[in-house]
Amino acid sequence: MPAVTTKRALALVFVANGLGGPSFLARLPERQRDLDLTDTRLGAPVGAQSLRSLAVSPGR
Repeated sequence: MPAVTTKRALALVFVANGLGGPSFLARLPERQRDLDLTDTRLGAPVGAQSLRSLAVSPGR
């Protein structure tokens, strides 16, 4: 894949995360009530998402 295309794809991912992340986090309590989830049942997937992000990040 050419470097320019890779850079554009990476920039697009960062923009999408920047636009979608805050909206998701702001609505998390509402979704918790809608789905009738306890703090533990909601926290497990959110915590797992954080661990997945750490696992796939490039190490130095």
